Amino acid sequence: MGQVRTRAAPPRAAPAGPQVGWTDDPAYERFGLDAYFATTVHAGGEEYGTLCFGSESPRDRSYSDGERTFLDLMGQWLSYELEQQRRVRYLQESYEITSDPARTFEEKLQALFDLGSEQFGLDVGGMAKVFPDDDRLEVEYTSEECGPFRPGLEPPLSGTYCGAAYGADGPVTITDPVAEGYDGYAYEELGFEAYLGTHIEVDNGHDRLFFFTTTEPRTRPFTDAERTFLDLMGQWVNYELERRKHRRSQEKLYEITADSDLSFDEKTERLLDLGRERFDLEMGFLLEKRGDEFRVVKTQGTALEEGTARVSANPGNYCKRTITMETPLGVEDVTAVGWDDDPLYREYDLGCYLGTKVTDGDGVYGSVCFSDTDGRDREFTDADYAFLDLIGQWVSYELERDERERRLERSNDRLEESNKRLEQFAYAASHDLQEPLRMVSSYLQLLEHRYEDALDAEGEEFLAFAVDGADRMREMIDALLAYSRVETQGDPLEPVALEDVFESVREDLRMRIEGSDATITADSLPRVQGDASQLRQVFQNLLSNAITYSGDEPPRVHVDAERRDREWVITVEDDGIGIPADEQNRIFDIFDRLHSREEYDGTGIGLALCERIVERHGGEIWVESEPGEGSAFSFSLQPTAAGSS
Repeated sequence: MGQVRTRAAPPRAAPAGPQVGWTDDPAYERFGLDAYFATTVHAGGEEYGTLCFGSESPRDRSYSDGERTFLDLMGQWLSYELEQQRRVRYLQESYEITSDPARTFEEKLQALFDLGSEQFGLDVGGMAKVFPDDDRLEVEYTSEECGPFRPGLEPPLSGTYCGAAYGADGPVTITDPVAEGYDGYAYEELGFEAYLGTHIEVDNGHDRLFFFTTTEPRTRPFTDAERTFLDLMGQWVNYELERRKHRRSQEKLYEITADSDLSFDEKTERLLDLGRERFDLEMGFLLEKRGDEFRVVKTQGTALEEGTARVSANPGNYCKRTITMETPLGVEDVTAVGWDDDPLYREYDLGCYLGTKVTDGDGVYGSVCFSDTDGRDREFTDADYAFLDLIGQWVSYELERDERERRLERSNDRLEESNKRLEQFAYAASHDLQEPLRMVSSYLQLLEHRYEDALDAEGEEFLAFAVDGADRMREMIDALLAYSRVETQGDPLEPVALEDVFESVREDLRMRIEGSDATITADSLPRVQGDASQLRQVFQNLLSNAITYSGDEPPRVHVDAERRDREWVITVEDDGIGIPADEQNRIFDIFDRLHSREEYDGTGIGLALCERIVERHGGEIWVESEPGEGSAFSFSLQPTAAGSS
């Protein structure tokens, strides 16, 4: 990196103080220097000081050219080292400013203005937006107000210092505006005498000009080091502008995708518009691959008709290439890469392209892409590819979620239809079995009455077995009929006072309670949303089981209720024989019994019926039990709707 050095004068030398008339010099008066040899040292293009040598004794000979050259070399070396230290200090300070997480962008910018003003010896720093089509600037930030120069000022672009910097390959310097042909607006209206500025290209947005200026004349040219330092600050500003723009785009993307009031189509349209703005491209598409074609599902910024337009999926097609790649594909100028023979270029004049693959759970769905009829003079950035990938991921997620929901809905429909058929079958079977069973029971009773005297003990025993079997069959058919009618024959769910239901069931079981010397108590029970008749069956079965499986001691049963989140949990707890852990899931299976009929009577359907009723009420039922320690059956119910009485 080159450096412009200013050499004010060759080394100065004096053989003796008195001889050259320097006896009134402070150095002579204070230190008695009779000989002196020195050169000027520069730093940052300005005089820093001197490098000098002196002696109290007079020198009897002149300084040679070799000595002068050597001193000059030492001075140049010191100037170089001081300039290096100065440059390192400014770079370090700029890094500390730009990397400070506690500062906002505006605070960092003002700190850079201050640092640059010190580095360049210029009073004012500024940044302006460029509007080339309107031939104007808009001043965004300044380090301080200088006359009319302040944020919001809109000077012309052409003929100004900033106009010279706009489009230039590097920083532009102006030290003599009149001589250099810039004696217009900035010089006449604002009074700026010198200028150092650089053009910042902002992708998909308004370019900026970052500059420093002063109302004081500048007597020295800008150095390469100063140009480099300004360029570094401009690169940081460009990075920050890109980062802020990317963050705003991400925030907007989140707002769109998280809006529950928008449909998938509405979100897709807004994302395509957001992508068009983010990438500065004219058109956005969502395409679905169907066989050898791509169907246009959604478009923004194009005349292509949705749903009917087709694009051939031959091997050279842009979208065909995209769906075979794991990362987004971008082409700034299709003619430059030899894609001008592609159907999309020939048929639709798509001169540049940016697209990514979209999946739907079954594999490749198609692509989401953006394009323009003109080529693009700037490369797509990593941030562009990352943002497009986010759009593609969201579309893929929504399509996959939609497909899962459709599958689940189809599965639920099939399950619901299957359950209806099973219910119809169970109802028909249990209903149709009633008549022949009544006939069997009637004839068994006739046999018992007419031929009672003719039967011996063995015959009476056989007849008793047949009657008992018919009775048990009737109980099972009745239970199966009740089970099949839980969904179809239940009453509407409405506010129910569980205390009333409990007291009614306890009264129905009064004979069994007294006969077994049982104690059945309850805490305060809530009002819930339910079918009172079916909830009676739940309490009837659970309390009956608690009495039946009490063991050798008189049954003790307690019912309580606890509010958990948005539901009530009702628990029926006893101190009976309990249930082994590996058998606790079986007890809710229809007709599945843990004990023989000789041990305990019953149909084996009571708990299955309870589970079906609780599930109809939107709850769950479960048991916690230890053999010999009793059981606690719990089931959840929904509270009454707000305002229900």
